[in-house]
Formats: sequence, C-alpha cells, structure tokens
Amino acid sequence: MDFVALAGLVLGPLLLARVPQLKPAPGGVVVSPTAPKLDMLVVGPAGEVTGQRPQPTMADDANMRVTMEPTVTFASPEALDRIAAALDDAPDQPLAIYAWQKTAKRYEALSTFFLLASAMTNGAFTVLGRALKPARLPTALTATKAGATGPTRVFGGGHIVAERRFPNGVADLTQGWTDRLQNARAAHPLGLLFTILFFYGATATAVRFIAGPSWNTFGWYAAYVFSISLCLRQVGKFARLATAIYPVTLLFFLVIAFRASFGLRAQRVRGARSAKT
Repeated sequence: MDFVALAGLVLGPLLLARVPQLKPAPGGVVVSPTAPKLDMLVVGPAGEVTGQRPQPTMADDANMRVTMEPTVTFASPEALDRIAAALDDAPDQPLAIYAWQKTAKRYEALSTFFLLASAMTNGAFTVLGRALKPARLPTALTATKAGATGPTRVFGGGHIVAERRFPNGVADLTQGWTDRLQNARAAHPLGLLFTILFFYGATATAVRFIAGPSWNTFGWYAAYVFSISLCLRQVGKFARLATAIYPVTLLFFLVIAFRASFGLRAQRVRGARSAKT
C-alpha cells in the first residue's frame, strides 16, 4: 500500500479530532413551563419568529439572537439553555453550530462523504484546535449577543442541535448535493489537502480490495472502515452497514462531484458565450 493511502488513513480522523460541544447550562436542564424566560429572540426560516423550550422572550430588543435554518431542530430540551450559557461565557464572541446530522432512512447514508468533505475542509475541527481559522462558518444555527464584535466560535451540534437534510428521497438528495457542490464556498487549504489524501486513500483501498481480495487488502479495507467510522461519529449518526460498504457511498459522492463540476463548467461556457453576444 502506498504512502499516500497511509497518510490519508491517519490524517482523516485528525481533521475531526476536536469538535467542541456546547456545555451544560448552570443549573442543568430547564423544562418547566413556569421557568424564567430566556432573554432571547429565535428566528427561523424566512425571518419567522419561533420558539422552543421554554418560550424565549420574543422582543426585538432581546439580548441574544438565534437564527436557525428550516432543517434544524433542537434534539434536547436544554438546547437554548446551552446556547445561552455559551454566549454568556464569551459575550463578545458570536457562535456558529455545525448541526448533528441525523438519518431516518437507508438512502440518507448516501450523504456520508458529502458531510465528511464539508466538515473536514472547513478546518475548524482539526487536532490543532483553534490554531487554524475556519475557512467558512456553519450556517445551520448562529447565535450572538447584542454588540458582539469578536471572532465567531464554532461548535458541533452533538446530540443537542440536529439536522436532517433531504428527507424527500434519493432524487431530492441527489439534486440537493449537486446544487451545494456547485455553490461550494471556500475551503481551508490544509484541510482540503488532507481531505483529498483521505478520500484518495479510501478510494484506492476499496479498488484494490475489490480487484484483488486478500488478507492484506482486507486489512487495509478494515482500517479505512474504522477510520471513516471515527470521523462519522463526530458529525452524525449513521448505520454501521453504511460504513462497512463505504465504496457505495464513496462512488455516489464521486459521481455527483463530477456531475456538479461538469454542470458548473457548462454554466461558465454558456455565460461566456452570452457575454460575447
């Protein structure tokens, strides 16, 4: 097995080695309907004011503001309490949360390598911690205190802030990831390099194992299965079978990536022709 595959095997988990989690709020979980209200404004999709446990203060001048995408849900009744506690710990620093990815149907495992690529190339969760500045900030859920001007801290959603993408079937998932890849934002250079090595190693290992099964190729395949499972545990919950047969989901990722690249190139060609005319 070549050195690049070995490097990818080791570097992959290091890209997701440190995913900061929201700490429990002082006093524990607050679920009583008579509990003190949080001085918080929660804004959902299209600017719609919403609220989850207990109803936050819905005043425009609330001290804290949380904005969440329509795919995001609070998987724990203490989600808002933890967010408020994190903001209180560093009032001058907003926070962004990379939501915990949850799946309900088997086809959703096809998102495996898209999610890994997104989290790995960000650069926010490497073993170096905050030494690397994230290339982009998660948009699933953001929160800030009034007047905060400091750098944004990035947290993992854990089992607190969850998200389920593309619940409407394979066609929805395919088109959704195609659109996201075509509109992909910046990647951290080091994170992108390590991610490429990891994906290359996983691909080469799978091809060698399928083309020539042996104890040696099986050992490398099992090592990559283990490495991928370590990475997935940091970003969401997936069926173990999806990891064991990762060549299927990896092939799907590569096909959609090429499709998105071809579509983006075609758009640029059409744009250049229209500009000339």
